[in-house]
Amino acid sequence: MSKKKTKSPAIQLLRIVWGWNSHQMGHSWERISSSMHRALALAIESGLRFNPDDLRLIADEFRPEYWCKWETMYALACCHPERRHGWGSRGHGQNRSACLSIEKMLNRKPFILKGHRLCVGAGVQIGGEQAYATSFGHADGEHWINVCSYHPYQQSKPDRPRHRFKITRVLLKEMNAMANNRKKAEANTGG
Repeated sequence: MSKKKTKSPAIQLLRIVWGWNSHQMGHSWERISSSMHRALALAIESGLRFNPDDLRLIADEFRPEYWCKWETMYALACCHPERRHGWGSRGHGQNRSACLSIEKMLNRKPFILKGHRLCVGAGVQIGGEQAYATSFGHADGEHWINVCSYHPYQQSKPDRPRHRFKITRVLLKEMNAMANNRKKAEANTGG
């Protein structure tokens, strides 16, 4: 007797939305795409549980290439406290099961700095500057995050990058060690 795996609440919600839109309301790709995007965002923001393979299932079953940007959903799931802009900038807390499912689908280990997952839009201090994650990259088995610091806002050149940095796993480990040392030093001096 085989044990049937229970579908997560997130997948159950997406299946309801997919089925209702494509069968009950008449076929409209615009409505389906918009509804599915909002349903996945709702599942993440409301903290619904995701199984580890759910995002792979979504990729196989619901045609997300038309309605989903994975990095946007990852940023929403991470809800980094120092997000610069966009969805998930504040308020609902991290949906760890969604993060794990997205990371598994993207075949990417998390980049964690000071206890927070980094995502596109996350703010970091690097090279004495405030910078923001702009994208993830990988080649030859190495993964990294690209971050940029910006010039002060000018009407003619909004958000023009000042410096670009590449945060590798090695650099991330050093940044975490420096943050931990700083925290210990502050605890020892009472400041």
